Amino acid sequence: SLLSGNDKVESIKQNPSVHILIGYTGDGLHDSYLEIEGQVELITDSKEKEKWWQDKWNHWFDGPNDPKYVLLKITPSIFRLMNIGEATPKTLELK
Repeated sequence: SLLSGNDKVESIKQNPSVHILIGYTGDGLHDSYLEIEGQVELITDSKEKEKWWQDKWNHWFDGPNDPKYVLLKITPSIFRLMNIGEATPKTLELK
């Protein structure tokens, strides 16, 4: 989830191409990681927001109907997996 109206949301509206990097710690050149490349869609539908809402988010939002609360739906197109010690990542492109 993101805060609607902040710079990141505005950036996504302008360019929905995203990269998500999971597991990279920055310790070295050949660290292990998973990179997901795809297109993101902002979800503001109240039923979807209610479905995915978690009470622990009350710290940042005033419930699932808070207009600042939006969901991100990411449709992946490429996965890249780098294993420790390998020179290049394994790539899986989705058609």
